[in-house]
Amino acid sequence: MGARIAKAVTTYMTQNGMGNEVASYKWEFNLVNDKQVNAWCMPGGKVVVYTGLLPVTQNETALACVMGHEIAHAIARHGNERMSQGLVAQGIQIAGAVALNKNPRPRTSSCRR
Repeated sequence: MGARIAKAVTTYMTQNGMGNEVASYKWEFNLVNDKQVNAWCMPGGKVVVYTGLLPVTQNETALACVMGHEIAHAIARHGNERMSQGLVAQGIQIAGAVALNKNPRPRTSSCRR
């Protein structure tokens, strides 16, 4: 799943004129065996998911939403000011849905809280 999300994020950013923001990312996805309900992404593409999150997300789609959310945070902090966090978060969530072969609908995304 990580490879599909990385590809979708990179494609989305490139198609929207922001490919330079992720050009140097070396995507790495890690699962940490820990009861913490947490996930994070560092600028540069290192993503960590703790096993404690898995029972909460319950399925691949929900996990992809969480991962997309964390990736959006990393890109927004590392990117330049012309990108708003909302736009990036929405785009990454759509990219995650596309990576999972879902039909993304930005305004009614299942990723939204």
